[in-house]
Amino acid sequence: MLQIFNVVPWHVLGTFTTVAASVTAWTQLKQFGPLASAYRLAGTELDMIEVQLSRIDPTRPDAEESWSRLARDAEDAVSREHTIWRARRDRRV
Repeated sequence: MLQIFNVVPWHVLGTFTTVAASVTAWTQLKQFGPLASAYRLAGTELDMIEVQLSRIDPTRPDAEESWSRLARDAEDAVSREHTIWRARRDRRV
């Protein structure tokens, strides 16, 4: 109505919806910062495990034990990130 009667020279509804969308986008973007950091840490941890796995000599007597330990470490890293993801997802619902 303000625009129809030339009270304001700009589109009020469009301006308010743009501002609301910007605030919503900014809020959502900030929520993914900690999650991105956690994924980065898990990725680094998994990269280190991959390097250690590639260095295992299968002829050594402790090779199976080393492989088992590294597999468990990798599963723990993925499980930890999955738990964080689920907690954040459940909190938003």
